[in-house]
Parts: sequence; C-alpha cells; structure tokens
Amino acid sequence: KEFDPEDPLQPSAMMFPMPDDGEDYIAEMGRVFVGEMRRMGWSAERILRTFRQPFYQGPHLVYRQKGEAFVQLVIGN
Repeated sequence: KEFDPEDPLQPSAMMFPMPDDGEDYIAEMGRVFVGEMRRMGWSAERILRTFRQPFYQGPHLVYRQKGEAFVQLVIGN
C-alpha cells in the first residue's frame, strides 16, 4: 500500500539532532531500554543477553559505546 500521511497507523520515523551540551544521551538511552525491559518482566540475564546481540541495534549500540560494566550497573547486577 502507498504511504498515506493521513493514516494514523502509518509507521514513521524522525531523527532529532543531539545538542552538544555534554549530556550523555547514549547512557540515557541505555537506562530507558533497561527500564522498558524490566517493565516487561525480563530478567537481568535476559536483558544483558539482548544488549550483547548485534541484532538489537539500539541496545547493542549502548553496549558497544558504554561497555558491559555500564550495562550491568544499569541493570542492577
């Protein structure tokens, strides 16, 4: 089906520039991912496995840039 800008269920993506004010957005993104996974009832082990897998691009970006120790700290291991 062709894109319909009036369709409320049409997926869309937006990119936002990150301000250069020293804020650590990668760390915050990691905390948000962990919070969402916790709310879904995932165990700490499952969350860490997800961050380690390149298939999950967002969590894996956090894992690559911040390291496993950071991810474990956020998870609460």
